[in-house]
Amino acid sequence: LTIVTAPRLLELKRPSAKNIAWVPNGVDYRAFQQAVSLPLPTTTGPILGYSGHTSSRLDLSLVHALAVARPAWQLVFAGSVSDAGCVDELAALRALPNVHFLGLLPVGQVPQFTAACDVGLIPYRVNDETRAISSLKLYEFLAAGKPVVSARVPAAEEHADVVFVVNSSVEAWIAGIEAALASNGDPTAAAARQRVAAANTWEERVEQI
Repeated sequence: LTIVTAPRLLELKRPSAKNIAWVPNGVDYRAFQQAVSLPLPTTTGPILGYSGHTSSRLDLSLVHALAVARPAWQLVFAGSVSDAGCVDELAALRALPNVHFLGLLPVGQVPQFTAACDVGLIPYRVNDETRAISSLKLYEFLAAGKPVVSARVPAAEEHADVVFVVNSSVEAWIAGIEAALASNGDPTAAAARQRVAAANTWEERVEQI
């Protein structure tokens, strides 16, 4: 049995396997649902967070444009960073006062980071790679009840009822983030997000396998 992690990967790998199934990422629901906020480097303005690998996979020029357009927004990145193919874009981001890179966090602090964010961002470039991604951070933000704004990739569109899925323009992202911020703190919206996460736990994935 070959297990892959997104419908696009299922299409790509099907010719190579006699028996193949799609098992997407899951979430440690309780850890993210119950997390207490991690103190972050800034307390001014809403915190827009990204958790994961920062690289050319992300639309860093878009992120830069967002940070410049809304200097009160604090964009905080937690996780590893690779500058391969994006040296200039990362340098431009690091030069902005409202963009912060925390580096790798201990595993136990990732739920705390998520809880500290007002909005979760998934600013992928839309290409074959990201169309095949099953986004772990999506379920983590939802488990924490946090609104998520994502590029238009299948992993996000699958949950468009609880995720703000936007096109690649700066204007669309600003509108999506503003809508997400307005929904932050709404207990009904948070509960709907958490119901999606609760149906996508690692225990559910084990049962599926």
